[in-house]
Amino acid sequence: MSATKILIVDDDADIRDLISAEFEMRGCQVLHAGNAVDAIALLHSTDLHAVVSDYLMPTIGSKGAQTAEALLEAIQERRRNNPVESPTVVCLLTGYGDLLPPSVFQKGATAIFSKPINCRDLVRYIFKQLGRSASR
Repeated sequence: MSATKILIVDDDADIRDLISAEFEMRGCQVLHAGNAVDAIALLHSTDLHAVVSDYLMPTIGSKGAQTAEALLEAIQERRRNNPVESPTVVCLLTGYGDLLPPSVFQKGATAIFSKPINCRDLVRYIFKQLGRSASR
């Protein structure tokens, strides 16, 4: 079986590193993006098993914020065009769990995890959804 490929998207490098370490200890290949724009570029150039993304991130070069909505839409498009090589598990991370619109599930999110994140629970959830063992 090939290595599980996970994309971690968060504007906070410390959170990306923390989550990445848990997956790398289990032999996963981990890719990183600091924003949705970079994540979408990786989505189009790499076959992924799962995506873990912060929901709300600062917009590059402005005072506003971007959400993972554009990333979810890109994942939906990829699933329509190439379902075999599309991520099957999409987890959103948020510090504002009760404020996320329910439409994120219609757009392809499979789970929401609140910050501070329990990385082991996240890993177990993703591996269970992929039918793989999460043991080290």
